[in-house]
Amino acid sequence: TLDDCLASLMAAGWDCPRLVVDGEVALSGSWSHLPVTRRDPQMGAWPSYYLTLIELIMRQPQADAYMIVQDDVVFFQHRGLRSYLESVLWPDADSGIVSLFCSRAYSQVIPGWHRLQEPMIWGGQALIFAKETAIRLISDRKIASHRFSEGRIGLTHIDSLIGRWADETQTPVYVSSPSLSQHIGHVSS
Repeated sequence: TLDDCLASLMAAGWDCPRLVVDGEVALSGSWSHLPVTRRDPQMGAWPSYYLTLIELIMRQPQADAYMIVQDDVVFFQHRGLRSYLESVLWPDADSGIVSLFCSRAYSQVIPGWHRLQEPMIWGGQALIFAKETAIRLISDRKIASHRFSEGRIGLTHIDSLIGRWADETQTPVYVSSPSLSQHIGHVSS
């Protein structure tokens, strides 16, 4: 799904995304020009996600927002998607987290941006964090300690972990209905 994801990301206006490769993954030659962060041996979904957010903040401290996209997402096909998002962030006076994936559970009859009134459980495939939100998230003790959870839980549960944190810290989470991206993967952690 990575080739489809990257093609749609570029078609939507992101010309040079950083790839984060967790484990031994061969990249097709089409993407060899993109910057890559490699983590070998594989760390797991949550540890890699957490480190990716830290890396984005450290590499681009002047950015207003940070987006992390999982490799099994395709975007609404319009070259202006990125420009649109840059013009509407944030949907409300409160900045926080925006999910570009809207689960059926969160879809609304009236199209547009909607603030979730419950903790996000689904939607971590394509998240945008306001800078201050990203810093608060990575600095939170519960978030940093999630890796120490028993069994494989500490490697997974990105959506619900971030959703629970946002709910507990009263950080707004917005989704666009209809969805601006689609989850094309057959397996999710």
